[in-house]
Amino acid sequence: MARKLYLDVDTGRFVAGLNGGVPPNLSAFEGDNADYELYFLTAGTGSSLYEPLDYSAKSVKLHIGPPPPSTAAAYIAAQAWSNLPSTVGATIARTATGGVAANEQQMVSFSPDAYDGTFALTFPSQALTFSGVTAGIFTTSGSHGLAAGQPFIVTGFGSPTGFANGATLYAAQLISTTQFYANTIATASAITSYTATAGAGYTLTATTGIIEARASMAAAEEAIQAVSAIGAGNVRVTGTPGRAYRISFTGAKSQVALPLMTVAQALTPVYGKTATLNFNTTELINAISASASIDATMEVEVTDGSNIDTVAQASVTLANDIIPASGGVPTPASPATFFYLQSPDATVYSITIDDDGILTATVV
Repeated sequence: MARKLYLDVDTGRFVAGLNGGVPPNLSAFEGDNADYELYFLTAGTGSSLYEPLDYSAKSVKLHIGPPPPSTAAAYIAAQAWSNLPSTVGATIARTATGGVAANEQQMVSFSPDAYDGTFALTFPSQALTFSGVTAGIFTTSGSHGLAAGQPFIVTGFGSPTGFANGATLYAAQLISTTQFYANTIATASAITSYTATAGAGYTLTATTGIIEARASMAAAEEAIQAVSAIGAGNVRVTGTPGRAYRISFTGAKSQVALPLMTVAQALTPVYGKTATLNFNTTELINAISASASIDATMEVEVTDGSNIDTVAQASVTLANDIIPASGGVPTPASPATFFYLQSPDATVYSITIDDDGILTATVV
């Protein structure tokens, strides 16, 4: 995952993100090649402290080197930054499958981060298998996962009384994870006269209202719970606004496997640029070789036509690696003084080493 840098161009300082907060810890690590994303921000006019600027037509350079007034060559230089995608991609993945031991979890992710626009989630039809209906109680072979008031279509029932195959019914009263009463009207009282032998059914596809691109977890949760296929108290949403929303099903949706949602979106991204910073340079190795860390300055320069603007200079710390590029494995406290090795003809040898590093093989 790329490391993200947010730059307030009005003040020339790095900030934590679109909502500011504690300034980031500007440190890097010698010997690494790391992908970075750079975002240019200005004072916000809406709900965010900052809003992104579109620098896609500008060229950017980022150097990290000795603090001024030194004129020595930079330790690290990223001379060319590519534009991040100008459209937002949305994906949904199941991160936990609902069942006896777990609640269903699904993750909605945006890449790059969404800044403006809206999206909506659709919950597909869920198949149900019924063992029968007795005195109005619908019994399912597994956890039904229905919410109170959720509609479903009944099919394949034998000798139904009080309802007909193909009708839309509503879960009127939940008894347990496998039993409930129903009615032909949402939120109405339970009908106890329904009877039928084993059958099937499915819940209806349902879609949320529009959700803002950077909706809070509470706002996203409220929009999802407003859908009849979900219901109040049956989901919990966590994540990062505009980036990812983890939907954990609870309540009536506990311990049941649910179909994967789909997402429709009309979103625009947080504009930014990306580059790979190479910290494995001769200049940095020479400067930091005998130190745990060194102080440096990071400078960002933006070119627009003939105009060259140094938009930021910031103090950073470059820390030496403790995982070298090669080797570096500590010697065991009690290293072996010999080991056995078997040849293809099954002869077993004892392999030893002397103080000069010479190996000797002796037949056991």
